[in-house]
Amino acid sequence: MFYKPLVRLRSMYKRITGEFGQEDQLCIACCCEPPMYFLLRGCVIGHPYGITLSAEEIGADCRIGQNVTIGTSGKTMEVGEPTKDKPKLGNLVICHAGAVISGNVSVGNRVIVAANAFVDKDVPDNSIVYGCNDVRALQEHHKKYIKMQLWHCINIYRLVPGLVYVSGKLYIDEEYARSRTEIFSK
Repeated sequence: MFYKPLVRLRSMYKRITGEFGQEDQLCIACCCEPPMYFLLRGCVIGHPYGITLSAEEIGADCRIGQNVTIGTSGKTMEVGEPTKDKPKLGNLVICHAGAVISGNVSVGNRVIVAANAFVDKDVPDNSIVYGCNDVRALQEHHKKYIKMQLWHCINIYRLVPGLVYVSGKLYIDEEYARSRTEIFSK
């Protein structure tokens, strides 16, 4: 009981002196719809600056780099109605700095979106996207990179296994959570 007010007081003092924690940085530097728990325990946002995150679905173990925009294309927007054309990201999607995923698109599982890539078409599983919708199959070194990302999600960031964001709610994808370790054997 005595401990909680001290933690709040310490956090307030740190903010006043310009020292911000990870949650503070996410609040200040991002425009994100998913709840804070998902941003801290469901995906990796290592450098949370300049990010716009408005997706219908975000799978487990995703990594989102700085200056990434994931959101609507604006094609189906109507005054007074919710946006309909938001992207859907699968599990283990890695979005590098400056990437843009726009519109009603589905990005599959185990996908790398290269730095400054633009995606407005569906991307199949096990792919890498360069430039403007230039989709290619993953090569062996890309697969090793994805395995390394998953290792970091499990061992360093300690993300909740299978935590996904779907239509404004959080769920556990139990099938993916069970198959998480099988990805290392592939």
